[in-house]
Amino acid sequence: MIAEELAGEILHGRPSRWLQPWRPQRAPITDWRVEGAIEEAAAHHQALAAEARMRPPLTGAWPQTLADAYRHQMATVYAQLPDGYVLPPELAPLGYENGPELVKLVTRHLDHRQRATRP
Repeated sequence: MIAEELAGEILHGRPSRWLQPWRPQRAPITDWRVEGAIEEAAAHHQALAAEARMRPPLTGAWPQTLADAYRHQMATVYAQLPDGYVLPPELAPLGYENGPELVKLVTRHLDHRQRATRP
């Protein structure tokens, strides 16, 4: 069904009402608030550290220090993104690995979307 809808649109120029909710011009899906996304991304990072067998001392301030460092890193990533756009926490590594490029990509997409939705 999806292939038929796409083929009709691409080959015959028949816009599909069924595909409308997934058009690139739609508003970004935002299931998160920034604070919650930061906390969730930090939790993902803590889990990744454990899965990678990172073994800092589990005594003293280490667990809290790592958690705080992850939160700070994620807060920096989210602060660089355009207002109103909240990166899903599972994609947060894109932000700290490719921060400037991600910001450009998101900004370009949002600008394009805004131009496309103007009357």
